[in-house]
Amino acid sequence: MLKYNYGITIDEFTNKLIEQGNACAICKRSEPGGNGDFYVDHNHSTGKVRGLLCSWCNFMIGHSRESTDILKAGIQYLKKWEG
Repeated sequence: MLKYNYGITIDEFTNKLIEQGNACAICKRSEPGGNGDFYVDHNHSTGKVRGLLCSWCNFMIGHSRESTDILKAGIQYLKKWEG
């Protein structure tokens, strides 16, 4: 499935995970959650693999529709209501 969906082998997946310190590329969490494995994050326009994410970070990227503007607006919103 990795090769078919993302163009990478299980060895490439494993090497990428090792390069990331056996953790999510964003939050550095070592427990992937979700289906029990890290998700392959990729650019939906180009198909290029970016990294491996835990379920929470994968959902964050997906639910923001890969929009940096939405993510920045979310950060500003959270900062507004800090402490």
